[in-house]
Amino acid sequence: MKTKILTAAVIAAMLTLTACGDADTKTTSESKADTTTTAATEPALTEEITTQDTTAPVTEETTTSVTTLPPVTEATTTTTTEPEPVVPTELSTKYADLDNRSFKYNGKIMTLGASTLQDFVDAGAELDEWSSFSHAGKNFEVQFDDHFSGQFPYGCAIYYLDEMVSPGVDLYFITPHDSPCKLKECILAKISVDVDRILTPGPDNNVSENLEFAFDRSLTYDALVENSGEPNYEDHGYNYTVVSEKTPEYDSGYRFSFDSDGLLRLEMTWIP
Repeated sequence: MKTKILTAAVIAAMLTLTACGDADTKTTSESKADTTTTAATEPALTEEITTQDTTAPVTEETTTSVTTLPPVTEATTTTTTEPEPVVPTELSTKYADLDNRSFKYNGKIMTLGASTLQDFVDAGAELDEWSSFSHAGKNFEVQFDDHFSGQFPYGCAIYYLDEMVSPGVDLYFITPHDSPCKLKECILAKISVDVDRILTPGPDNNVSENLEFAFDRSLTYDALVENSGEPNYEDHGYNYTVVSEKTPEYDSGYRFSFDSDGLLRLEMTWIP
């Protein structure tokens, strides 16, 4: 009887150990499975992060923005660059050309706002001063520092062409950029021509043998309008003008006066 009880106890103990072994085995398997699952999910996370790092839309947008900068810089440079003044090489075909206020003296182009007193001397001009209006003198090497404010004849060195039969061509010179300079370096700002006083008779009908304009003595008002359009206004003649940027209370350009024979008087002016 005792033997049976002991045998039963041993069998029960063995069954308990077996159950415990199964539980331990199962736990170990589950642990391995969990580890496997964790290990399997980690590459997925790494892959996701890698994908986010490799797609760089922000970098592409930055690159595009940088490539558009050079045109902006180029446009700014063009805007701030001042063009060099162009001196005409020939008379205009337009009688009242505000962009080309030129005439010829002894065959040489003279342009208001560009030609100097020395240019006239080099072309053979004999200049005498209107001493009642000007006090610059005839020593063209001296310093001239009169200030021109936009109103003629103030601040001007005024000369007339002495080779004419009677004084009929007056030349007004001013200092460039309001800076004192030698008299010979002053620039032409006005020419006044009394056509009837200096007319050279002849078939060419020129104003004078020394002077040549884009038009001749036979110019009429109708021909002027046909060539250059209607004048801006009428005041002691027909005026084609532009307002001065520096002194907006004054304008400059052309003034034509006519009589029954044609052109009577001409004025060409330039104000900075």
